[in-house]
Amino acid sequence: MKNQRKNGIISSVKLSILKEMKKAGVGIIISSDCHDCNFLTHGFDRAIELCKECGIRELQIFTKEGFKGISLD
Repeated sequence: MKNQRKNGIISSVKLSILKEMKKAGVGIIISSDCHDCNFLTHGFDRAIELCKECGIRELQIFTKEGFKGISLD
């Protein structure tokens, strides 16, 4: 699969990997290692689009009580 850029973000994530993760019940977390607070969530919208394309409807967040699912719908 050739890398494609959309809004400066490489979006060549192997969708098949995300689909297999969904099938296996693996929780998905979108995170950032950004060192500039102005760009902390840059690319998150695209990451969510890719998850939805793979049928993923829930992301995981970490809380005091542990992981919690949040809906993408």
